[in-house]
Amino acid sequence: MMKRRRKIALAIGALLVLLLAGLTTAIVLGPPRPDFVCHRLLDGVLGQWMLETTNGVTFPNVDGSSSRSLALVLPYFGSTDTNALHDYMYVPGLRSDDPDNLILFYLREPSRRTWHGDTLWFNGPKRWVVLNPRMSSPDSDSGRAGGELCEALSMVEFKDRLRTTLDYLKRNERPGWQAAEQEHMRFISSIQE
Repeated sequence: MMKRRRKIALAIGALLVLLLAGLTTAIVLGPPRPDFVCHRLLDGVLGQWMLETTNGVTFPNVDGSSSRSLALVLPYFGSTDTNALHDYMYVPGLRSDDPDNLILFYLREPSRRTWHGDTLWFNGPKRWVVLNPRMSSPDSDSGRAGGELCEALSMVEFKDRLRTTLDYLKRNERPGWQAAEQEHMRFISSIQE
């Protein structure tokens, strides 16, 4: 009887150690990639940049290049972190009054998180997190979205909306649409099903 109690106590002790190690790892390492920025901060940064450069209408666009266009707004983050948006892709050529079914930003990989403060990152399906040009979301008032401005899409919906965005740029002959189309279609092709 004593040996059985000792085994049970050891088993419970081992489980507690594993649980404590898992929690410590989660707290120290934090949520898994991709790295999020506050989408409300991003909205403010873009708004400030647009007010100072394009009268509040047109988002940054340097020859349709995602990275070169984003480089214009990095100084507005107020930090020296030039990697603030390294996990984001940006679709240049859109305006703040374009339809909200288009994609302005998306994360380079799907995530279980939907915003920078999401604490539910350990469960649920991975989805593609996107922001539209109006910086609005049907989920923004839900507790899951944390009041953020993003949407979480399935892979099929993400690809369809990104293609719709690129078609919109082409149809409206936005500057740099060819380069944007090439960059983002290459990204779509690289996604593993």
